[in-house]
Amino acid sequence: MDSFVARRFQDLRSNVIPRRKLADQIVDRLEDYLVALQNPKNRASPLIDEQIWTFLFVYGFREEPNKLFECLTEHKEPAPENCKSWLEMMPMPVRQGSHEEGSEGNTYIDLISGSIANRTGTKAGVQYRPPGPVCLVEAKWKSDIAGYTTHDPQRNQLARVIETAVTLQHHTKGENLDKPTDEANAKEKLPEKVYVTLLTPKVFKVDSLPANRFYAYKYFEYRNQWQSLRHDIFCQHVPQRPSSDWTYPSDISDRLNNINLCWVTYENLFLEMPPGDYKEALRCFVNDQFIKPTNKPISPLLDQKFFK
Repeated sequence: MDSFVARRFQDLRSNVIPRRKLADQIVDRLEDYLVALQNPKNRASPLIDEQIWTFLFVYGFREEPNKLFECLTEHKEPAPENCKSWLEMMPMPVRQGSHEEGSEGNTYIDLISGSIANRTGTKAGVQYRPPGPVCLVEAKWKSDIAGYTTHDPQRNQLARVIETAVTLQHHTKGENLDKPTDEANAKEKLPEKVYVTLLTPKVFKVDSLPANRFYAYKYFEYRNQWQSLRHDIFCQHVPQRPSSDWTYPSDISDRLNNINLCWVTYENLFLEMPPGDYKEALRCFVNDQFIKPTNKPISPLLDQKFFK
């Protein structure tokens, strides 16, 4: 892994993280961790930085974003033409209230894949690029999803990502989509197929309840009872975003009913990662950080048999 860090992970910005500052921050933190490991006292301290782990697994698909998309959607959907997969991008905020009501800031999406493009005039903004499917990923390493947001005690993190996914659209500044005559045009700017994927270590994934993570309960609740998802979306305190170049879909109930929820593990990504020098470097890195000199696991987060 040291050699990839030394080269600052070639093709990083063009294929994985378009945001230069964030890319530098992640690589710098990884470099600091590797330096710290040289101290024997730190050998039993596994890496717990969620952004770094997600980056390390996604970087392995930098030359094959189509394969990453298909893995993230559990092979239910072929990748779209000119598929992109980017970390930590920001779609247009769905909820925007007054000063008194509070307003949502940009939603940072851990990973977004599919038919996407930069929002015009932004480095971190992302929008839908018709036609084709999209997949928004909520990645969790050790942490759980938040049960509320700053301005809304009823808005959990998974519901927020799902609402962002089903309202993701192609928009042109100054183009008014709120007019009745533009309704058909507005629908064409929305992806027909939308996926939202949980990405977690295998140890937290369950096939049925009970579970030890809040996101597992919400995942099964939303997958099996879409009315519960609709309830959590429409009980929000902050109102829908008013905008002349962005519109809240009029068929939102149908879109929520047809959402595709998936649950993929980091171990899944490693198994499907294209072979090569980087995959072997990641295999060594995982084993090195998670195995003591006594060969006993110091962390149960990753299933070691996937990295033999």
